Amino acid sequence: MISVETVKGAIDNAERDFQKCWEILATMKCGPISSEFGEQFLTFQPILGLALFRLDEFYLSVQNEKRTTIANKRKTDPAWFTARMREFDGFRASIESALVVGRSLGDAFAWFFYRKSQTRITPHLRHRPITHIPTGVGGQAELAFLSRIRDAGYVVIYHGITSFLRIGDLSFLDLRSGEVVALGELKARKVKSGEMEVTLHMIGTDRNRVPFSSADVVLSSSRLEDPEVPKDFVQRLERQICETRGALNMSEASQPSMTPADNSEPSSVYDAHEVGALKSLADTLEKSDVAYEQAGSGLLLVRLNVLPERSLSERLFGANRFYRSAQGDC
Repeated sequence: MISVETVKGAIDNAERDFQKCWEILATMKCGPISSEFGEQFLTFQPILGLALFRLDEFYLSVQNEKRTTIANKRKTDPAWFTARMREFDGFRASIESALVVGRSLGDAFAWFFYRKSQTRITPHLRHRPITHIPTGVGGQAELAFLSRIRDAGYVVIYHGITSFLRIGDLSFLDLRSGEVVALGELKARKVKSGEMEVTLHMIGTDRNRVPFSSADVVLSSSRLEDPEVPKDFVQRLERQICETRGALNMSEASQPSMTPADNSEPSSVYDAHEVGALKSLADTLEKSDVAYEQAGSGLLLVRLNVLPERSLSERLFGANRFYRSAQGDC
């Protein structure tokens, strides 16, 4: 039976990986860059992706146990059932909060490369957030691909570790120009125990700049498609292709449909999201638990009590009203 301690253990395991990723981000931002940093940099996405994948698997096990408990409701004591449901809510909220922390690290990593292609982000934001990495073969294939793929001229961004990249599975960015040159979608199927086949579909802005376009074609001896194609497969595929093209072909001068007529001058994401005000706020918070900063026409008031001596799980559970009330009932 899943307990508070097992949930804390899962979150704390993720925190150790989050800390490794944070150190890589700090080095990217502030240096110093050593000769070994290239290899450390390449581990960022596999480490973070695997941490989120494991958290998502654990989240799924919590949800499965909750469904089983509900199915057996008539066989359990009503008071115990109520307390257990409240506990499940606390587990879910804490794991989701940990996932948000991890994806914040992924957002920072992706933004480092996407900052020169800000207009490419808008089509992604029109879609609902993807809050969980696929479990099972699909998620395993994405992580395996991520840990093995390398191209000297491009950096690959895995969308599963971010909150704002929602079209396709991968972005390919030209390291020289910083431009997004292609988006990719991964399809996988299990061949046998310990072996799977992965297919990468890419749509790019220029055939000559699409990564791996010069690679030798190797014909597979087995079919990559499932024997039975779902009825809506073609429609789904066409929709994905259309969305991907839209994310790549957006004009630099494109404006959101709700942009006021008297404010048609293009502005950067830096200005639109008041990054300067947020940076000033962050600088103040380094010296005080309480800080405020004017952001645009409103006032942003934030208080942080980080409690660095406590683990991530202790901080998340401490902020969880469901967990506090359950503890009070004991």
